Amino acid sequence: MKHSGDGEWMGFFSLPKNRGQEVHGLLRVRDHKPVLVVSGELAPWSQDRVSVIHGRLMGAPHLVTLFDAGTIRESTSNLVDENNVPLVEQTYRVYWLVYGALLTDEDRVTHSFVHLSGLDAWAQAPIASLESTSDQAEERQGFDNLVAPVVGPLPGTVRLTFPGERRFEAHQKSLVRRTQLEWTGREPMPLQEVTQCFAIHLQEFFSLLRMNRAVIDRYRVRIAGGPEQSLEVDGWMVEDSLGDQRHDGIAVRRGESGVELIAAWLERRPELGRAPELTANVLARGTYGERFVDADFSTMVMSLEGLHRKLYPGKSGDLTSTQVNKARRVIKAIINKAKSEGEIDDLIASTLKARVLNSQLGEPTLDERIQDILDDVQPLVPIICGTAAGAQNLWKRDVKSLRNNYAHGLEKQTQLRKNLVLSTSLTVLVASRCLVYVGCSPEKLVESIPLTEGGGNLVHWGRTLMPDFYAPNDVTLPGEQIMPSDEDAPGAED
Repeated sequence: MKHSGDGEWMGFFSLPKNRGQEVHGLLRVRDHKPVLVVSGELAPWSQDRVSVIHGRLMGAPHLVTLFDAGTIRESTSNLVDENNVPLVEQTYRVYWLVYGALLTDEDRVTHSFVHLSGLDAWAQAPIASLESTSDQAEERQGFDNLVAPVVGPLPGTVRLTFPGERRFEAHQKSLVRRTQLEWTGREPMPLQEVTQCFAIHLQEFFSLLRMNRAVIDRYRVRIAGGPEQSLEVDGWMVEDSLGDQRHDGIAVRRGESGVELIAAWLERRPELGRAPELTANVLARGTYGERFVDADFSTMVMSLEGLHRKLYPGKSGDLTSTQVNKARRVIKAIINKAKSEGEIDDLIASTLKARVLNSQLGEPTLDERIQDILDDVQPLVPIICGTAAGAQNLWKRDVKSLRNNYAHGLEKQTQLRKNLVLSTSLTVLVASRCLVYVGCSPEKLVESIPLTEGGGNLVHWGRTLMPDFYAPNDVTLPGEQIMPSDEDAPGAED
């Protein structure tokens, strides 16, 4: 299968500090993964990573900059130099690249343009009748809230634009305009920082909105003092488009929030720690089954605990800091007294001090952390924990029990179907809490989340795999349910 980023180019390659010392090579890009093979020594073999490589290609786009190239192998080439000595052939795996210019780490970005999964659905991309012009169509739609200021790591503005690329939908006899999000910096910013804080953070955001995998299928930048046209970026952050998702379920749409929601996410995303990243990784897994359920569950528990620490940095457990210090003094006195009276020896005393005095007496328990996060999204609790009487406490009990089983290697027998539901419910919980943090309404999420991929999975699997929790009064459900296979699970690979 040919991917949109595939290509091969012969050319000459050099390091920025040695532009006059070029070596001949082949740049091959397959599935957005660049590999460079050069005939000659581009850099010493002992240098296992090259930060920047410049390339002059024999054919469009003519110029390319390769970033973060790691050596794969070095061998003897079939080619020889002017002294008839065989040339060294070096192969590099390139992390990412920019077409159209020769850049360095010092170059700065003024504009960035991203299209990714879920954007068209969120933006409610305009449909123009074949008989009307695009200007008439946009005027008729009455678009507003297309631009918002951004503060935080990337100060500037974020704008929703419709760059003019169109797609014909025969069943509606209409032209659908492609959307993109554009960041314009208040001042030029480093390329890697823009990539992480704009492109990647947006990918995480749309994964949470869709409760499903989201990919960046086009990423471009404009460089300060560089070419007037935007430059195409390819590599680890770009994948082939997942197709048209305009009609997919999504937790929030633009008409309900405006671009201000995007701006709020870009501003506040660092405050959430790794929770959005870990949750997006679980949602990107795609295939559900025995291979991933345990790992997904453990990841989501870790994500929830980390998110709680970020949202409640000063939160303590049942004891105040003063009470914790007093408890430690009392425990220490008891241990010292028992040791002086000969009831315990030095080994037992030191073990007790290490285990008790150094324990996290003032830290919230896992139960308390879960409860705090649930309280923040209270309207969603019946979807997450179930509708049975006492389901919330029973759900927390099962989450804690399974977490302890994995964390302490207890090897207790567990039910895969229950693990799947608990993992999915934790994913929905953490994703929802992240969305609420940047301004989404929990009351509206109650209506929209079941329409998303992940939310729909939770509703379906909860009712069929844990009916005592999620469908206690539904007498129509059969008594024995079959665990969904990888092939039947939504998002499974073909």
